[in-house]
Amino acid sequence: MRKTAFLFVILITVIVSFAGINNTNNSYKSIINNDDSLKICPVSGEKIQVGKGIVFKYLGKDYTFCCPDCLEEFKSEPMNYIKEVLYCPVMNEPAEKELFTMYNDTKYYFCCKPCKKKFLKEPEKYLNNDNS
Repeated sequence: MRKTAFLFVILITVIVSFAGINNTNNSYKSIINNDDSLKICPVSGEKIQVGKGIVFKYLGKDYTFCCPDCLEEFKSEPMNYIKEVLYCPVMNEPAEKELFTMYNDTKYYFCCKPCKKKFLKEPEKYLNNDNS
């Protein structure tokens, strides 16, 4: 019984100690959770200071690269570096890596061959649609 009470007191002491650290060390917590002064290059993984690097807009989202070579690598196969699912601009379904076309220096992916054909006939129709 004494052993259990002793362990309980130690456990409470440890919990209170950690709670105190979290409450008194807010600057450390903000550095971990809110460090907006650095970006990460999606190709190389290198850290980039805000305001530095090369910004490229792809499908409405800005991506920051550490160098021109990484930007070119990204442009050649964006799906390798984007963590989100890319959607077909025609049907708004998840796109396949193998079904793509280049239009105005941008690589677009599609869910099926018929969507790719539709896009190629009237690309502006689908690009002005909010599905991409």
